[in-house]
Amino acid sequence: MTTSEMTCERLVGLATKYLENTLAEHEQVGVELHFLQCPTCLIYLDKVRRTVRILGSLAGVPPSVELRQALVTAFRASAP
Repeated sequence: MTTSEMTCERLVGLATKYLENTLAEHEQVGVELHFLQCPTCLIYLDKVRRTVRILGSLAGVPPSVELRQALVTAFRASAP
């Protein structure tokens, strides 16, 4: 993968794997090179990192009925 092949859209799809450090080496390099050129994606990654941290701290809190329904609706709407 060349630097030019790493797009913002592709990076969004790889963000979780990047944070989990489970990317293949060439993908990791592509993501990091993209960050050097795209501050918007750095901001996105920071938001994902903070969201994961916050949600991790809520592990013992069950979701409300409203949240559960909103998630089911969102998942159904995004299904292929």
